Amino acid sequence: MEVVLATSSYPLHPDDSAAAAGLFVCDFAAEMVRQGHSVRVLTQAREGPIDDDPSFEVTRYAWRGNQSLSTLRPTRPRDLRAIASVVTSGMRALDRALTQRPADLVLALWAVPAGLLALRARRRFGVPYRVWALGSDIWSYGRNPMTRWMVRRVLRGADRCFADGLELASEVTHLSGCDCAFLPSSRRMPIGLPVPPELEAGRKNLVFIGRFHENKGVDLLVEALGAIPREMRRGLCCFLFGGGPLEQQVADRLEALALGDSVRALGYASRERVAAFLEHCDALIIPSRIESIPVVLSDAAQAGCPIVATDVGDMGRLLERYPAGERVAPEAASIRDGILRLGERGRYTEGLAQLARDFSLEESVKQALADRTAS
Repeated sequence: MEVVLATSSYPLHPDDSAAAAGLFVCDFAAEMVRQGHSVRVLTQAREGPIDDDPSFEVTRYAWRGNQSLSTLRPTRPRDLRAIASVVTSGMRALDRALTQRPADLVLALWAVPAGLLALRARRRFGVPYRVWALGSDIWSYGRNPMTRWMVRRVLRGADRCFADGLELASEVTHLSGCDCAFLPSSRRMPIGLPVPPELEAGRKNLVFIGRFHENKGVDLLVEALGAIPREMRRGLCCFLFGGGPLEQQVADRLEALALGDSVRALGYASRERVAAFLEHCDALIIPSRIESIPVVLSDAAQAGCPIVATDVGDMGRLLERYPAGERVAPEAASIRDGILRLGERGRYTEGLAQLARDFSLEESVKQALADRTAS
């Protein structure tokens, strides 16, 4: 099958943590190639060193911006112009790609803006498209009365709809009136790496990996750690990987709570560094206030790392189905209690292994490209 993968989230290189949700997309494209498909990726340009997988073509088109689209707000005029630029420039780029070489399918990641490109291409070229919805595009645009119609039109025009969360799939079905299947997102993690030198023997080592954003709850985690009695906290060390709008707030609270000996903010991390910490830490903490299913969940499952996650979106349901960690409320006190009741890693081994199998990259690709009659 000849596939054009249109996405607004794609890394400049395999360790590009700023790509956020798109970190797994290059692995997904490579797996499509491995399964015998021809793949072209279409995404917007960003500044920085580029190191693309040579097994498929990547086209980056110019637009009025350089930042992650997740940081843009349609309510701000400058951001609105940048969003419009991504859509119009992307439409022209997809037109060129399909004119130069026809495709059997456009796979849009996500409903907005890539779905808008795919919808127009279907009308102009007759190429069917499928949409893989992400939580942020449905929550931001699908729930907004001003843009809901646009998202609904994209979803209804698709050959098939997928969502990267169970609850999100139900919301997409409700919004569009069309069936939507859950399609888990995952990437390949290197396993068997040495213990990171920052980890301390004799302490329970915890790790957070994500954007420093209110939705991701990094501030709740800091408050939770600050609420652990000092004597008990001496046996813990938590590593924070990522960055974003709450960086300064997090730094200020770490200082105010005197957490310098127990919490270390280490910035963005490469895939290998993430994998090494997950493989050798005692738990991954996912303290989100709002969430679907983050890619780091399947990262942790592959690495056999127990999970402490808030009961929001699908996280609680997944930890009930897979005994892979501790389920907590999105409150600092509950996150603290979840950390304190963590058991030994072996207690969660079976649940983590089953989670890793069910979130397999190979199966996700097969499902995304399967004939309707075969799925």
